[in-house]
Amino acid sequence: MLDWNQYEFFGILPRLRGKQLPRGYATVAHNVDLTHGTLLPFREPLKVKELNNAIRLYVRGCDIYAFDKCVEVAEWLPDCPRLFVTGRVGYPETVELNGDNMTFRRLGVMQPLTPPDVQPIYINTEKSRSVAYVVTFINYFGEESAPSLPSIDISIEDGTAVGISLDYNPPLEYDIKSMRIYRRETGFRTGAEKEQEMVTNWFLIGEVRGTNAFITDTVTIAEVGYGLTTQEVREPPRNMRNITNIEETAILAGSVANKLYFSQNLQSYNFPLSQEMTLDDSIVAMQSVGNTLYVATDGYPYQVVGDVGCDSRECRQVNKYDIPMPMIACHTGKGSTKTPFGMVYVSADGLVLLSGNTQRVITTDVFSADDWRRLAPHTMRLAFHKGAIYCVSEVISFILWLDSETYQDSKHKRLVTIEDEPIDMVETRQGELLLLLEDGAYQWNAGSTWRPYKWVSGDIDSPFLYSITRIRLKTNEFGVRCNLQSSIGEVVRDFPVGDNILPFSRLGRHKVYNIEITGIGEVTEIDVGVSQLDMASK
Repeated sequence: MLDWNQYEFFGILPRLRGKQLPRGYATVAHNVDLTHGTLLPFREPLKVKELNNAIRLYVRGCDIYAFDKCVEVAEWLPDCPRLFVTGRVGYPETVELNGDNMTFRRLGVMQPLTPPDVQPIYINTEKSRSVAYVVTFINYFGEESAPSLPSIDISIEDGTAVGISLDYNPPLEYDIKSMRIYRRETGFRTGAEKEQEMVTNWFLIGEVRGTNAFITDTVTIAEVGYGLTTQEVREPPRNMRNITNIEETAILAGSVANKLYFSQNLQSYNFPLSQEMTLDDSIVAMQSVGNTLYVATDGYPYQVVGDVGCDSRECRQVNKYDIPMPMIACHTGKGSTKTPFGMVYVSADGLVLLSGNTQRVITTDVFSADDWRRLAPHTMRLAFHKGAIYCVSEVISFILWLDSETYQDSKHKRLVTIEDEPIDMVETRQGELLLLLEDGAYQWNAGSTWRPYKWVSGDIDSPFLYSITRIRLKTNEFGVRCNLQSSIGEVVRDFPVGDNILPFSRLGRHKVYNIEITGIGEVTEIDVGVSQLDMASK
């Protein structure tokens, strides 16, 4: 007697042949939702925004933003209505949002390149003292640069009028709005100090609009403002990429070649030298999970802890993983994605998961190394959505479920292919997956029509004396089409809604069969038999 049935449905395992598949797995599972362990269709994607010539999406709240360059985008603090972008032009940018409109400005504040021009004065009396001046730039957001080089030293008495000429032309992309002028002063000493310290600082004497002005300094020592605090401020490097917000902090990170840059906590524009790190390999992509920064490179991957209280490279814990696993999808710009448990990126051998101190290839049980290379991994782009990795290349689009703890139905799904070939994918804060197609942004599995699926069973061996002649199929809501295939032909029958047993023409004994189901109906059970009597016993 032939004993084959299917009451629970799984995805595909491409690395195994049809006869090797465990019961329930398929040789084809295309556009099929296996959430309930049954065969279900997905809905067609729902178009939510018309877009043209876009290759990157970013969603903040309910607003969808599109970019025509291969960019990286990061948010910062929840109450900061700005984005931070690298890759659009030759320098990092900060983006002010106003509805659908985006205003781009260069991230950071450039340091004035020359000292202020000061009127030379040399007064030599008992009350005279030596002073000098520096100037800083203030941008549109009120962020302040590092100071210029100091002016010439001059000798004045308190209240002497000093003429200062300020003539600067910073690039427009910095959007510099004003300048602050500081004067060097030495702190007062009583003479009773145990140590003779020369406490010297730069104190504010005024601020002027624009970047060209002539001012006269008559500020007395008693009238000076606060001291200069931006001596260590440094704008991010020109060609910085991979801008990333380190979660649970107010720190941004970026990279140039094998150098890793961190902003000062609460200062998105300031990437001080004390925070800069040099790795042994060139950085390709970065993802932040919690306060941990995972780094994929052209060699070894890295794990860097970016705590809030850390303000120098010495206090950052760096873990270089044991095995070199280069990231190869460096030309798509989306060859990595973050998950709740770590970073996933594309390597030559499969998808690599970095989680804590662990690195492993998570696709080895479904794709062998040679299978993987045939999928054009260098063209892959990734997204994580509801427990699954969505992976799209020039050859294949598939969904691979990983998170079986949070999404406990993942064991039914494992791996299915889909027909969509999005240019980009992004998950919203509301938990929806958006696909960027040629004409716009679409919400995955949200349309009003069902998408037909195709599911083909593993190989069914027919013993010497038996040939499949009956199939029982239980379907709900919509009918489906069942195709019985063997090496000598196939028979197609349409199954209506309900629990039906239909006869099939004999396709030979001791043959290998496959059952193909197509349609939009939910299939919950399949039984096969060699006679009507055989089916009655099931």
